Amino acid sequence: MATTATIGVFDGVHRGHRYLIEQLHKAARGSRPLVVTFPDHPVAILAPERAPKLLTLAPEKRRLLEAENVDVAMMNFDRAFAATSARDFIRRLRSDYDVERLLLGYNNRFGADRGLSHDDYKTIGAEEGVEVVTARPFTIPVATDDETARLNVSSTAIRRMLDRGDIAAANRMLGRSFSLSGIVESGQQLGRTIDFPTANLQIDERLCVPATGVYLALGRLDDGSEHPAVVNIGYRPTVDKSAEPRLSIEAHLLDYCGNLYGQPLTLQLVDRLRGERRFDSIDLLRRQIADDVAAARRHFAL
Repeated sequence: MATTATIGVFDGVHRGHRYLIEQLHKAARGSRPLVVTFPDHPVAILAPERAPKLLTLAPEKRRLLEAENVDVAMMNFDRAFAATSARDFIRRLRSDYDVERLLLGYNNRFGADRGLSHDDYKTIGAEEGVEVVTARPFTIPVATDDETARLNVSSTAIRRMLDRGDIAAANRMLGRSFSLSGIVESGQQLGRTIDFPTANLQIDERLCVPATGVYLALGRLDDGSEHPAVVNIGYRPTVDKSAEPRLSIEAHLLDYCGNLYGQPLTLQLVDRLRGERRFDSIDLLRRQIADDVAAARRHFAL
């Protein structure tokens, strides 16, 4: 079947990606819309020490893309693939997926000969029977004195916001709440002793984690239920005195009673309440957590 394709990492499947997919549907003109992507970031293969943390793992990325009513092709990116020229890649798209039209993001480059311009891609595509077209960029206004100022939405920009703990800005670019998913593991159970039991989330080490601090979140369980939560991301300086404390992600689900050990949990981060800090006593820590929970109840109107 004739196919119109676009290609990219699509990490996060953010608003810019979805704008590109909107253009893909328009460009398809009755042909099959196809997103070609990769399970991991190409830099993880070419220069692992510089690989960015991921906003989404492959299964979640596929789910988000398919929700946009496109077919998805996950190509294995290895060093042999990285050595493929732009011409050979276009030929592969033509032969393997019957691609007749290729929509490129405005700053997208592909192939081992990455110095090529979009005009070069268009020339090569025409010679190989593939029409290459360039998409328009997606921007959002930013809060500055200059009302015309706009920000290009990108996975890199979202990671930058997460590094700052600016969940509101990251969510605005994503078009949804940034989430962390993993399995609940057994912890030190300190939270139970101060009346605020927590679920300790073990996540894939490749995932991007926001700046340390306390966040408002919705916890989604495997049964589909959602529970307002207060989440601490950090090194627990009040209670962990070890030389090399381990980063932890702990969620207190409001008004939830049950055993979550070994269960999947997704935390959709809504906002950041405060930075992480060390308290002089467990009692002061308990009081602060109580204040955080009260703030969560106000936010979620509980």
